[in-house]
Amino acid sequence: VNSISGEISLTGTLARGGFYDMKTMSGDITLNMPASVNFQVTAKVSQGGEVDTDFPLKYTGETPDESAAAIISSGKITGTYGTGTAPSTINLVSFSGTLRLRKM
Repeated sequence: VNSISGEISLTGTLARGGFYDMKTMSGDITLNMPASVNFQVTAKVSQGGEVDTDFPLKYTGETPDESAAAIISSGKITGTYGTGTAPSTINLVSFSGTLRLRKM
């Protein structure tokens, strides 16, 4: 899903092993998912955008030993959530919006 300035929103469970690629220039991206999901996520923001997650991620990016606050404030997170069984892959990019991962 691509958008220039609109918001992107997905509510519901993810397909086992599914691939979700969402990009926007100035809108927000919000994923509302049940706590039982399994996923790998890469989220990138710049120009004052932010990443806001309800899911306690296991960070797997370039700096997995840093604090969660330091990783999220850097504008890029790479991590996993869940049991790891057939995880979905989520790629989120926003130039100036907020990326939200919400539990429903």
